[in-house]
Amino acid sequence: MAFTSYDFLLFFLIVFALYWTIRERRWQNLILLAASYYFYGWVQAWYAVMLGISTLIDFFLARGMASTPDRKRLFMGISLFINVGVLAFFKYFNFFKDDVVSLLNGIGFQVGPLLITILLPAGLSFFTLKKLGYMIDVSRGTLKPTHTFIDFALYVSFFPQIVAGPIERPQKLLPQIESPRIWKMENFYKAWPLIVMGFFKKLVIANSIQVIVNRIFGFAEPSGFLLLSGALGYTLQILADFSAYTDLSRGVSFLLGFDTTENFR
Repeated sequence: MAFTSYDFLLFFLIVFALYWTIRERRWQNLILLAASYYFYGWVQAWYAVMLGISTLIDFFLARGMASTPDRKRLFMGISLFINVGVLAFFKYFNFFKDDVVSLLNGIGFQVGPLLITILLPAGLSFFTLKKLGYMIDVSRGTLKPTHTFIDFALYVSFFPQIVAGPIERPQKLLPQIESPRIWKMENFYKAWPLIVMGFFKKLVIANSIQVIVNRIFGFAEPSGFLLLSGALGYTLQILADFSAYTDLSRGVSFLLGFDTTENFR
């Protein structure tokens, strides 16, 4: 569900209305958590299931490190093994997806590369590194683990950030999740310039450059000058895409009462 889609607009309007209608922080967090899992499971429901299982494991491992410090290294090792193992599996799995397709077709399962690609979890790197940052801080003693699973799960899955970051430090986002939030017009004043700029970067800059870049790399024998132009154009396209996403992410977060990290300046 892209930030620039009509689906997201309808989704966010519903979440926004429910979220600010309720004044109690715990219920606000529960609404945001449900919305985040719905957002993440929009393409494949099992994405949300995998996210929930991995979040639950790290929640109890972090609590274990705090309650039994002498076994801290063991709990940290388990977390590293699970998180890095899952991340490495899916990253390398993507390289071998053609072989996997051939194997599955050979044993009677008719699948194609597109289906395999769809099944790969989006945003896996971002929420994995986010959880690992939390676990490392807890193991070092620079952060006390949260005692509320809903708060921790929301920190991991916060939907404005889960697909493409930015990766938020727990010391900045968790205190905001654990604090009461009330609507202020200041939220809107901070949000609208970011949202307008995000749409401009994505729809006007990135999408326009993408048309030119695709034409250049579509030529059978492009000249060296065209190849250089295409490479520079693609660089600008990627920069505008990620910068736009960060602007939109921060703008949406401000509308929900959160101040998140500036990733591009």
